[in-house]
Amino acid sequence: MLEVAPQFDPPYFTSDTFDRAAALRTDQARIETLLTAPEARFIALWRRKYLTYVESGPDRVVRIARLDLRDLGMGIASLLDHYTVLLGFDGGHPLFGIDLSPLDGLPPSLLSGNRTLVEFRPYEFLLSADDAAFTAQFHAMANWRAANRFCGRCGAPSEPDEAGYRLLCINGHMQFPRTDPVTVILICHGEHALLARGTTFPNKRLFSALSGFVEAGETAEQTAKREAFEEVGVRARALRYHSSQPWPFPGLIMMGFFLETTTTDLTLDVEEIAEARWFTRDEIARHEALGFDPPSPNMLAGRLLQHWVGHGTGL
Repeated sequence: MLEVAPQFDPPYFTSDTFDRAAALRTDQARIETLLTAPEARFIALWRRKYLTYVESGPDRVVRIARLDLRDLGMGIASLLDHYTVLLGFDGGHPLFGIDLSPLDGLPPSLLSGNRTLVEFRPYEFLLSADDAAFTAQFHAMANWRAANRFCGRCGAPSEPDEAGYRLLCINGHMQFPRTDPVTVILICHGEHALLARGTTFPNKRLFSALSGFVEAGETAEQTAKREAFEEVGVRARALRYHSSQPWPFPGLIMMGFFLETTTTDLTLDVEEIAEARWFTRDEIARHEALGFDPPSPNMLAGRLLQHWVGHGTGL
């Protein structure tokens, strides 16, 4: 049995209001006009780090710097020498992502005005909703470009076109951005939810939902049931889809499910799972006193858990 849960606010790393301007991507003349427009803005990546403003204080906030052409100090030829993606329009301004990683270092002018370079992680959850959406979009695109500098069919160098959303080699072979599907599964039994600590989790206090990649010839629903059995040894009585979330590390789409199981007995895959425990809603609420961390609400696993705490699974 598969049911679909109601949708809620857009998840972190997304925006419902941002205009991606996809219809403009094939108009190279228009793209070049937008690149050199005075109102154009750029978010800049250099070797996994972004130009930002970091505000100190108890509520530490990281703001992605929006640069103009004067900040970059580049003409159209120099801009096109770097991987540049039209992200869309931000408040009427064309917004681009530009990867400056080929430069040996950034010009001092780019690091002036309190701007500094920081890695996307571990600051990803300190961004505003809009900054998180723009940066996640460009981060996934830059990861894709970095992994596909040569054609996968003939080995010739590939070059970006269509505003960064297509790669083309001299033999006419095309590549398009890849998004890998992953299921996130919150397993439930009556008034308990199962959270697990993975063997590779850097935070040893973190207990989260299970997850796994969708394999070839498999639906997301089949993946959810297979991963539940492989990782903790439980079978599904019922399954319910909740929502999805892009995950730009490196470029995934996470699909969240509630899975109601027939038993609380567990058999762990010790290569993947260090520990798994059944929790009540009260224990989730008292997690600090009990010495564990639930998943962040900015993650799909955290959204699933929040929904279960407040509304159950509906199964």
